[in-house]
Formats: sequence, C-alpha cells, structure tokens
Amino acid sequence: MGASFVMTPSPYYVIETNSDDTDQSDMNAQLFQGLSSVLHSMDEGLICSSNCDLETMTEAPYHCYYILQPSDNGSMLMRRLAGAEEVKQAPDNRLIESSVNKDVENSVQACLLKV
Repeated sequence: MGASFVMTPSPYYVIETNSDDTDQSDMNAQLFQGLSSVLHSMDEGLICSSNCDLETMTEAPYHCYYILQPSDNGSMLMRRLAGAEEVKQAPDNRLIESSVNKDVENSVQACLLKV
C-alpha cells in the first residue's frame, strides 16, 4: 500500500568492526549489494518491520511492515504492507454454503502445493 521507495546503501550507518582500516560506507555498500544480489538470484524478497511509518516519517503506534524486493541493478524497491490494524473489517456476512466440485478443489489444492 502507499508509495514505493527505492532503497540504496546509506553512507551514514556505522557498522561495528574490529578493524579501523575498513571504510564504513564502503562496507555498508558491500553488505547491501551482497544482500541485494543474493535475494535477486534466489528470486526472493525480505520482510521487515519498524515502528516508523516511512510515508509520514513519524512513529506509529503499531509495527509497520515492509517488503524489500531486489532489482538487477543493486537497489531495492521497498513497499509497505498493510497491517491488521489498517485493514478495514469485512462485513459480517456469512458465505452461502455451496458444494465445491471435487475436481476444482483438487486442482486448486495441487496448484497451492506447487507454491
């Protein structure tokens, strides 16, 4: 939901290392590029949570969940996932009981098992 953000490594994050010779921003960039490359090669994303709503840049009273999707150029696309606190409740209408064709049910189950 909401806007997408392009994520790139930040030169401002301090990483704890044992060596004073290591350039912090270079190390951060290497770690970010390594994570992005591995996720891209696996065709996977990363789910993160924060108590900061990045659209308003304010602290939220609940956790905000984000998905990071890697690209082939090393950056990542970040999108906000709607949390349970933000999803509008569905009306309390009961679905009408209906019989499902067994072939359709088996086909759907087989497709879901592939995922």
